[in-house]
Amino acid sequence: MPRSTRPFRPSLIALGLVLLIGGAGAIAPALSATAATDMPPLLVTEITPDTTNVGSADGYEFIEVYNATTAPINFGDYTLNYLYPLADLTNSGAVLWPSTPTDVVIAPGGNLVFWIKNGQNDALTDSDFNAAFGSNLTMGRDLVEVFSGGMANGSARGIEILTNTGFSVNTAYYNLAGADDVDPNVGIQYGIDTSNPGRQLNLGKAAANPGNVFAAQVPSDLKNVAADTTAPVITDHTLTETDPAYNFALSATVTDNVQARTVELHLKSNIDAEYAASHEAESGISRALRSCQVRIAATSAETGIEVVAPARVTAIEDATVA
Repeated sequence: MPRSTRPFRPSLIALGLVLLIGGAGAIAPALSATAATDMPPLLVTEITPDTTNVGSADGYEFIEVYNATTAPINFGDYTLNYLYPLADLTNSGAVLWPSTPTDVVIAPGGNLVFWIKNGQNDALTDSDFNAAFGSNLTMGRDLVEVFSGGMANGSARGIEILTNTGFSVNTAYYNLAGADDVDPNVGIQYGIDTSNPGRQLNLGKAAANPGNVFAAQVPSDLKNVAADTTAPVITDHTLTETDPAYNFALSATVTDNVQARTVELHLKSNIDAEYAASHEAESGISRALRSCQVRIAATSAETGIEVVAPARVTAIEDATVA
């Protein structure tokens, strides 16, 4: 690559990030986080898409997720994905639904309820939610908010649990093949499909019951989680020097013997006081740079081993301010 001889003036240098993320020796996300005979760590157990209105919109839509393991699970390594399924269960669209707060820990055999906040019900509190269903949930402990327009009542939709690195953990659908699964204040109940653990069985309808599961919905025994003693391996491929006339890639490979659940890029340039973090596996960043300092962190498995790769600096050649 030719060197630039012109003085450097602050300009936009485009940075492209490429992270290859894998588990158990893989270098790219698999379609499913589990083997056919294995049980996912997290299960969608109830979806309630139609509830009493607040204003002109549903006030209490929710999704319930169950921890099917013997270990606490920090949902900060996961997110919900709202699906628009076609007849063959490919998707015409999907929208990530991060929760607030994001890093709530679900106890073994416990539930986390995701309350949809659509603008008209934003001011409501957990007391209002509990009054609607006779539940006893606490915001930030076993109840979190998802700020979204809400769930469709008359069309096929799906809720998927994803790791932050894109591994699919568990999915539940409703209104497939013309079915009418939605009634006001009635929850769609789901259970394990032992022949396809990544996709939940629709068990039918029951009065909405957030924070509680029926025996038929969950395995009789929790899944034992072996201690994860091996940290993820991060290999940084980013160049140590580049030319300001060219775009350059921030490139790394992350592998883990179990599964890399979260990978964060921490980026700091010469004009930044602190690192800025991003969960994005692929992103474009444009900044006025003389140097770029990169730090990558990865977290694996339910027990949450984290490793942070040493910071690396990419110098922009001839980066002197005129």
